[in-house]
Amino acid sequence: MSARLLAGAAIALGAFVALGLVVSGRPPGTLDSAAAAFFFGQATPVAAAITSAGLFPAYVALCVAALVAGIVRRAWLPRALLSVATVVVAWQTSDVFKALFHRARPNHWLAYHETSYSYASGHAVLVTAFWGVWAAYALAALPPSRSRALLLAAIAAWILAIGWSRLALGAHYLSDVAGGYLLGLTFVLAATAIARRLPAIRA
Repeated sequence: MSARLLAGAAIALGAFVALGLVVSGRPPGTLDSAAAAFFFGQATPVAAAITSAGLFPAYVALCVAALVAGIVRRAWLPRALLSVATVVVAWQTSDVFKALFHRARPNHWLAYHETSYSYASGHAVLVTAFWGVWAAYALAALPPSRSRALLLAAIAAWILAIGWSRLALGAHYLSDVAGGYLLGLTFVLAATAIARRLPAIRA
């Protein structure tokens, strides 16, 4: 199973790089332009609030909370540490790829004037990396139930909401968000493969 997860991580990373090579260094394609026209300006106050909740200081608080929970429930501490490490590595890797792909941001923006490069969306990377890892933990630790299904649906909805907020504020193109999800998924699959080697626990 770990080999399959790592193979999936390699595929996701390859798709991320391929998409970056296609969209960087050229004008926005038809799909990016259509998505920008559709999403830009939607529910700006809501989008700004969601984007704020996806800034790095929010992940500092989440990581501290995860570590505290791991200290309280010692069996979960290795997984809490792994989730923190995943976010930190994903963040740093995302910044490296932004510089490598060197894609300009959209010309129009709302609420926040972003100064870093556009591909890929760091918000999409981090939300996928952090919450995706905890979704994988929930799948492994919780028995099938309505509560587990609702938890996973809530995580998926939040990940999508972060991506939507970046489009609504004009901070990214659709391909930036898709690339962020792919890079985040790369780290989720790799972290899950590592977590499979840890002792099994139940919530």
